[in-house]
Amino acid sequence: MALSGCSTLPEVQVRIDDSCSADSGADPFSLLTVHGRPLDAYAAARQAADRNEPGADQVATQISAIMGVDPPTDLNVLHSECRTSLPDPVVPALPGLFERIKQRNPRFVILNESHVSQRDRAFASQLVAGLQQKGFSVLAVEGIFPNSDVVGPDGFVNSGAGFYTNDPIFSEMLGNAVRRGMHVYPYDAAPRPGAPFQEREQAQAANLAAIARRHPDAGIIVLAGGSHGSTLPAEDGRARMGFWLQQQGVGEVFSINQTNAHVADSTLISARSCWGLDETPENPVLLPESAKADDGFDAYIAHPSGQFRARTGDLTGRVPVQTKLSSTAVRPLLVRAFPEDADPNHSVPFDQFLVTDQGATHAQLFLRPGRYRVVEELVGCIRRTHAHKLIVK
Repeated sequence: MALSGCSTLPEVQVRIDDSCSADSGADPFSLLTVHGRPLDAYAAARQAADRNEPGADQVATQISAIMGVDPPTDLNVLHSECRTSLPDPVVPALPGLFERIKQRNPRFVILNESHVSQRDRAFASQLVAGLQQKGFSVLAVEGIFPNSDVVGPDGFVNSGAGFYTNDPIFSEMLGNAVRRGMHVYPYDAAPRPGAPFQEREQAQAANLAAIARRHPDAGIIVLAGGSHGSTLPAEDGRARMGFWLQQQGVGEVFSINQTNAHVADSTLISARSCWGLDETPENPVLLPESAKADDGFDAYIAHPSGQFRARTGDLTGRVPVQTKLSSTAVRPLLVRAFPEDADPNHSVPFDQFLVTDQGATHAQLFLRPGRYRVVEELVGCIRRTHAHKLIVK
């Protein structure tokens, strides 16, 4: 696969939306989902974090991941003492999962993600595609807004379909699922201010049960964040969606955790233990059942440590393409590659990358064969149409 053509378009710098503003007080959620402006949403979230608004720093980190920025570090810390070896060997993640799922024959397969990891979403896209081939026909997604049109008139995923769906990896997964004929549903629930912790978890489970009753013979894939998929009962009233879903009586739940284990320097590190390995695997692995923690998950996936964005390319089959920047001075600069037929004002790009290095002359995008329009955007809802048309073969 190679870059075969690159033509420069006339340079025009326009403020594309007068109602879009990254000024102090702007709402990051509407900037991202209504206006499709992740860079301005990030700027607004950072400003809110500087004002010490609760949760603003977390939102800024999540938006930066959508723009292709790696999280600061893996979420686990190395234990001071490691066991010498695993009780049983690790196996390649997807074949191992498919075998366990076949043996269990669950109605629901839940896969979690870190909301700051494109790598997790790339693995999710592989799992969803594989399970659909094995008969699963419903995809329930935490990140889609209720009553939203996932795919727009141009055939591409709408930037207003959800929050995390503005991640190009997430967007491609959803678009492919719709095109392959899967039923795609939202299931999240916004808790009332001051509501008890379990309200959202129970409402998520009730929404999933309603989806299951609408499709009584379907296998259902559920994409969730963090620990929502745990089926562990909790005496402190903080049981998660997975537990409450089991109580609904609509089918068995098989829950997968891919956020609490990774492999680094021939060491497998999970949330509670670590073990030495004979070698460091290049691809995700499935931990043996004898090594999983008692935390309500049925399977643990360990990813090679670090390099989240590069790993995304490996997991999705995309290839790196270097695109020349129009300026080495203006930063930050968001470089976005839209399919040639997509509406850049309303759709999610196929890839995007935030450039902060003042001296950078190129940005690396991960693309598939096709024709793309690459645009550059700046804070202040400014889009430079001094861009490139790329043809990737």
